[in-house]
Amino acid sequence: MTGRRSLLGLLMIAVLGCGGGPGEPRVRPIDSPAPRGAVFPSIAMHGERLYLSWTEPAAEGAEARVRFAALDGSNWNESETIGSGKLFVNWADFASLAVDADGTIGAHWLVRADTPNWAYGIRFAVRDAEGRWSDPQIPHGRDRAAEHGFVSLIPDDSGRFEMIWLDGRQMEHGGEMELRHTVWADGMMQPQTVLDADVCTCCQTDATAYRDQRFVAYRDHTPGEIRDISYVRFNGTDWSAPVPLSNDGWQIGACPVNGPAVATREETLTVAWFTQADDEPRVLAKRSPDFGATFGELMRIDAGDPIGRVDVAALADGSAAVAWLERAGDEAVVLLRRIGDGDSGSPIELGRTAAHRDSGFPRLATDGRSVWAAWTETSRPTAIRLSRIDW
Repeated sequence: MTGRRSLLGLLMIAVLGCGGGPGEPRVRPIDSPAPRGAVFPSIAMHGERLYLSWTEPAAEGAEARVRFAALDGSNWNESETIGSGKLFVNWADFASLAVDADGTIGAHWLVRADTPNWAYGIRFAVRDAEGRWSDPQIPHGRDRAAEHGFVSLIPDDSGRFEMIWLDGRQMEHGGEMELRHTVWADGMMQPQTVLDADVCTCCQTDATAYRDQRFVAYRDHTPGEIRDISYVRFNGTDWSAPVPLSNDGWQIGACPVNGPAVATREETLTVAWFTQADDEPRVLAKRSPDFGATFGELMRIDAGDPIGRVDVAALADGSAAVAWLERAGDEAVVLLRRIGDGDSGSPIELGRTAAHRDSGFPRLATDGRSVWAAWTETSRPTAIRLSRIDW
């Protein structure tokens, strides 16, 4: 452990001691519109506009709510409420938003079911360019005494939103967690498709699109309690069977709550994930030149002692930025590293937070040139932190 922390310290000194030169990263903090006490951000880009959502847990005499605001240039628009009430507020499974080509926002949030157990369901709504929200809909059809969550949203240039989520309906009857997909189109949810009938029960999913193709990454569950990363692809007509991305061989008898992340720029696709196979924590990545038809060599990108909780943003030059949490003594640092098919940059420290669950997951967005990062700082009260990174 000491060696890992020493490596992290050397990397931080190397990066932070030389900032500002040609080609070196510049990290600029951005004021957040989220109030103190907010947690678990999600961010998205549309053109040059940045969208940030967050959750405000229920305070005494008030409902929990999910809100968002948009950054135009240097000014934040007035924040709006997406959903409120009896929300399911969780460090790993949290609300998100996506924006389609014409500026329509699709957003999801989670609602506790009226059952005595931990069950909760998904709500999805759309905000049009005039600022009108649609009525919330349930992509999984109805609420059950089961988990429905860990949603990925794909905005479609044709005015549709696709959703992928973990669906626990079969677990009510002794079955397995499923990975499901549906499409919101013309104001309605379309029929659902089961993409994988046995997946890890509480790890994030992620998905991306290129033309009429889709790529979905998730943590699978196979015999012997192996929980490695798999993916499915949509070729414009049919979904593929699940394909292992990397046979790490992580055997663990419970969900590690640490899913993969994926992003693409045209056909150049990057997937990053955490594993602790053989009791060695690592953040790994693979890159594909043809939207997941083939992959290059496995890359290790952490600084020696990662916690995981990854996200990816794909840049216009074909490189990608990967964010994750790394241990630093009793804290965690939010690290970001730019990777390509050749040499990769050194990790950049964006901020510090806690190593425990309250710190949630850092999130990334990009316009193709700059990268924006958001994360939860676990000071009391908590705060949403934002930075812009330019190379």
